[in-house]
Order: sequence, then C-alpha cells, then structure tokens
Amino acid sequence: MAEVLVTHDAGERRGSGYLVGPGTVLTAAHVVAGVRRARVRVDADRPDAYMNDAHVLWQHRGVDVAVLGVPPRDSLSVSTARFARVPEDDVRLRCSAAGFPRFKLREGRDGSRFRDCEHVHASCSVLANRREGTLDLRVPPPSPAEDGARSGSPWEGMSGAAVFSDGLIVGVVSRHHLTDGPGRLGASRVDRWAETLSADERARLEELLGCRLTPDALVCVGKRTRTASTYAADGQLERYLAAAERYAGTHPYDDVSFGRTPPLADVYLRRCVRKRLIENPEDGREAGGTASRERPSERLLEEVSADEVFTGAEPCVVVAGAGGGKSSLLRRCLALGIEARRQGERREAGEMPEGGETREASTSD
Repeated sequence: MAEVLVTHDAGERRGSGYLVGPGTVLTAAHVVAGVRRARVRVDADRPDAYMNDAHVLWQHRGVDVAVLGVPPRDSLSVSTARFARVPEDDVRLRCSAAGFPRFKLREGRDGSRFRDCEHVHASCSVLANRREGTLDLRVPPPSPAEDGARSGSPWEGMSGAAVFSDGLIVGVVSRHHLTDGPGRLGASRVDRWAETLSADERARLEELLGCRLTPDALVCVGKRTRTASTYAADGQLERYLAAAERYAGTHPYDDVSFGRTPPLADVYLRRCVRKRLIENPEDGREAGGTASRERPSERLLEEVSADEVFTGAEPCVVVAGAGGGKSSLLRRCLALGIEARRQGERREAGEMPEGGETREASTSD
C-alpha cells in the first residue's frame, strides 16, 4: 500500500494508493486533481521506508482512477497485481482494503502528527449501487471518539486504496456518501472501466497495468476456475507438490521395525500385470430382437508394468488383497507424476484439491 501526498492550488490533499507493479501506483483520479506536486510514501518509519516524487501517467475522472509513476527501488519487491470482475449475482463477497483515512491521525512521541494505516475487512453486496456502478462496501464504522468532532467524512484519505477479493483487485475506493453512514464506502469497479473508457484510453491503461480489462478477459471472483496456472500463480501448486512429494516417499503402513525405515522408492518392487482381453462374440441379430451372447472367452496378452497401465490413458481399477501393494503402487505413481511435472512435461499427477478460501472509501482530504 502507498500514501499519496498531493500539493495543489488550494493547499494539500492526502489519499491512498497501491503499488501494482515496479514504479507504478494505482490511486483515485480525484486524489491527484489539480496536482502541482505529488509524492508517494511507502512503509513510513520502517527500515525500508520509501518516499519519492510521482508524476501522473494516466487519469480518468469518469472512472475515478489514476496511475502514477515513481522511480523504482530495488529494495521494494513488487509483483504485478492481478485484476478481476465481480459476479452479477445475488451474492455477498468478502473484500479488504488498506489506506490512510483521517480518523487514523496520530501523534508521535516527539509531538509530530502522522496518519497510520487502516486495514479494513468488508462485505460487499454485489447488486447494490448498480446504477452508480460502484461496489458497496460495508465496513466497521469508526467511532466519533476516533475522529473527534470534525465535520466531513472520517474516511477522508482512504480514496485510492485498492479493494481486494479472493486475492485479486476488484475496485478502487473512491467515495463515501455521508447519507450512507460511517460504515459504508464506495469503490470504482474494475469491470465497469472498459465500458466507460474509449478504446485508446483503455489500451493505455491496460498497458500500464499489464492486463486486459474487458469483462471477458477478467477472472470472476467467487467463481474462479482453479487451473494449474492459477495454482502456480499464488504458490499453492508448489506447496501442494512439495507436500505430495513428501507423502509419496513414505510407506503406507506405520513402521513397526527398529531403526530408520528406508524411503519407499528404495525398496519398492515394481509390479507386473498380464493384460487380459475378454471377447464377447455375438450371434446374428433378428429384426426387432436382441442378440444372444456366447460364454465370454479370455485371451492373455503380454506382461506389462503396473505403473505403465495405471498412468496410461485408459481408465483402470486396482484390485488386490490386503498387503497386495495397492497403496504402494498409488504412491509410486504419484511420485512419477510429480517428477514429470517438475520436468515440465504435460502429464497430470491427479486432481488437485481445492485450497481454502481466501476471498473475503470522496474520501480524500
């Protein structure tokens, strides 16, 4: 997250922002309206604190979004942010945002005044604010004691904060309607930007953000299709493979011997099977009748590795008595699948289990 400090003709203004890529900050357009000088501050009073001048790369008052450019810094590890759309359904999403609202004004030990960060967890009823085209975020309201007796919105300064759902950016905090009360914020919806912008405006914004912004190109939060690429992008695939690799190397039964049990791969005995073809010749059929079947005949084919059969394209069933090696075979094939994945081969190791859910305001001075 970033704090945006703006000097304009009438004085100063503060807002929030988010580093969406190296040297690129996303914020609200009204935060930088009439800007004479803009600065971006990240991690104030922390070891890696960063503050530098910023310049406006792109802005659009219609969607209330702006992109600022700042000199990149090697010590700031920033990955490219990903964006998403919300479903047009009767659902409530869990969202989060972090920014620097007015009620977080604090006084330091040396008497200086500063704004601390506010990290809010919100719920969003997606069908609300459809005409305005904003996300309606329900947030814990600040108490009057937190903001004192000042007039206006206690959320001033929160504008420009990125709104996340399911780990993806779905909006940018842009407004607080006082009539909604202190527990509601509005955010510009990512999936409405394309319909407001011209083709050239959208192309420039997509270039800065590094992604397409048309609704058909955006992942829908709450309905994400978990593919290998989405697992890999958030690190879940690597964690799954590491856990499965450890599991595949263990024995299926608890160790009852003394000392250390060798890895399963060191003592695994490769099973072989004989492929058996069952033939069912049919008699001639009569019109409107059914065919009679002779007793099935069996013909044994060549002996092949059980690993080869189990990992082949045809479905199969593993049948054996207790201690016959079913669990060992399954773990061995799991290890082979992981090894193939590590080598970059197009070979599936099995269905990945869905991970735990991670889904889960003008407001400038």
